[in-house]
Formats: sequence, C-alpha cells, structure tokens
Amino acid sequence: ACSGRLTKDWREIGAIKEQINDQEQRFINSIENRDTINRNFKKYPSFEDLKETYNHISIPSTWHIGNLNTLWNEDEVVKTGPFGAILKSKEFVTQGIPVLAVGNVKEGFLDLTDTHLDYITEIKAEELRSYRLKTGDIVFTRSGTIGRSSVIPENADGWMMSYHLLRVRVNNQYIYPQFLHYVFSGCIFTKEYIFDSIIGTTRPGINTSILANMPIPIPTQLEQAEIIRRVDALFKYATRIESKIANTHERIEEITQSILHQAFTGKLITPNEASVEV
Repeated sequence: ACSGRLTKDWREIGAIKEQINDQEQRFINSIENRDTINRNFKKYPSFEDLKETYNHISIPSTWHIGNLNTLWNEDEVVKTGPFGAILKSKEFVTQGIPVLAVGNVKEGFLDLTDTHLDYITEIKAEELRSYRLKTGDIVFTRSGTIGRSSVIPENADGWMMSYHLLRVRVNNQYIYPQFLHYVFSGCIFTKEYIFDSIIGTTRPGINTSILANMPIPIPTQLEQAEIIRRVDALFKYATRIESKIANTHERIEEITQSILHQAFTGKLITPNEASVEV
C-alpha cells in the first residue's frame, strides 16, 4: 500500500490515469502556494527539499514525499497530551469526559473494554480544550509500546488524551486520516525512521518534532481512497480466513476429545473395523 504496488493495476486504467494526473496537478499547485507562504517564514522544508532528502524512497511518479509539517492545518499538526502538572491523577472522576491513555490505543482501534479508562469533569475538559480530540484525529503512542495509532471515531469526539499520546491533525485536502494511519502502521521507511529516532536513548519515546518530521508518501486523494478500500477488503478477507482456521481448530479439538473418550470407555473401533461397518 505504501509503495504503490497495491494499486499499480488501478493506476494504469485510462480514465483513472487522467483523473490522477488532473488531481496531482491541483495538488502541485496547492503545495507550491503553500511553499511560497512557508518560505517567507522559513519554518518547514519545502516539498522539493524533502524530495531530495528522501530520494532513496521508491514511490510512483504521481506520488510525493512530505511530512506532517508540510501537511499543515490551522491547528497544531502534532500535539502532546497535557503534562501531569496541569492534569493530575487526583482530578480523575468516576464518570465524565473520557481520557485516552496508551493502553486504550491499539493498532487501528480504541480498546474501551479490557483497558481502564479515566474520566475528568466537563469543566476540567473545557479548561484543557486545546487537548480535546476531534473526529478524524489520529492518536499515536509516544511511550511504552511506541508507534501504535488509531483514527478517532465519531463517538470519541471531544474526548481527552493523556500525556503519553500524540495527537495528529492534518489538512484533509491533502491526506485522509485512515490512509495516514496505514502509513504509520505499515510503511517500512516510517518504521525505520522511528527506530532510528529512538535508538540510543535511555528512555525510548517519540516527541512532537520527531513525529512531525516523519517522511510521508502522499498519493492523490483519489488513489488514497482506493488504497483504503483495498486494504479494508484484504483485512476483512484475512479475518474470515482466521475465523475459519479457528473453527477448524475447535473441530479438531472436539474430535480429539471424542476419540479419547471412546478409547477410555472401550467404544473406540479401529480403522479396519470402521471400514467393515461401512
């Protein structure tokens, strides 16, 4: 998915190719305007700078390499959860606004059943409103098990995040959150980037700067949507296969137990006896 191989056949379709070229040109115009504005502040590297830096990464010609800083938004692109000094454990209550912790963030989903969930009052949540999550944000584990991510669903809109999480909020005109989650989860060069960034540290962890500068492959949104569709379909297929294997294992276990039961009750017959009975 991250290398372009998953959708190679799709890109070769004539009508699709025209749409990709048209959308890529609009994207180029958009980032050129963005780079012109950005250059005045000299805040982030341009797409051209990033292209040279990461020219070893093999991607299709209609894709681009950016990072989270270049996919800017009016809000902070990457933000750390509130420090302990402004959100103390003694302020947690039994019900109210949920606060997501590292344990709640699994790969691709939020675990709200087997993992403890803390809460704060609405008043405290409003006090810390800049840390509240929005639908489509991505939460990223910055310590503990580093690198797990999940897109915030509608039912978690307005929730809080703990200090051990990073919140990613990008411009949806450039990239879809679900595609970005797949990049975080499965791209080899993003995994290598994270590993190289934390190696040698005494307490491994990811900060806002490291995540914001991670190289991100950016296809057109048309292709991002197709990648999401294909990856989701493959995951569903894998789940069905896993379910069938689990059912087979259960059936084998049942047969094994039945054979043992018959053996110890004197009811077991040999294969030759079984063929005679047939």
